[in-house]
Amino acid sequence: RALLQIARAHPTRASFLPPALLSQTRKMPTIVDGVDFAHVAREWRCKWDTADDKASLAACQKALATKLDAIKAVPGVVSVQRVVCGGCQDFKVIAKLEAAKFADWEAAAFAPEAEFLKEVEAIPGVKKVETQTFTLEDL
Repeated sequence: RALLQIARAHPTRASFLPPALLSQTRKMPTIVDGVDFAHVAREWRCKWDTADDKASLAACQKALATKLDAIKAVPGVVSVQRVVCGGCQDFKVIAKLEAAKFADWEAAAFAPEAEFLKEVEAIPGVKKVETQTFTLEDL
């Protein structure tokens, strides 16, 4: 019991607990019964074209490279993923955060989102620049 009280007071330092007890220290938000989550993700996406040997895709990757360290430095970031589909020409960046930290990033306008989107929108051949927020859990 004392261990659970300590872990609840300091959840980021509760890794010393066995998994069965660790799960009792964190209350995950629930959308509906059975749909719990501990992470929220922000996705930046666009469509690129195949012209000039996929120059727009290369430019999207360069834009991401200039922002990657800033994205990874956001408090609560768990992972950053890049998704590229050659068939439908998707380029997506997904930043996964601890749910408890997401509102802070939202309050900061998801920086460096605006800079990244502006840079990508200026790339010839890029269209349909969008964002989306969703939960993201490993199952």
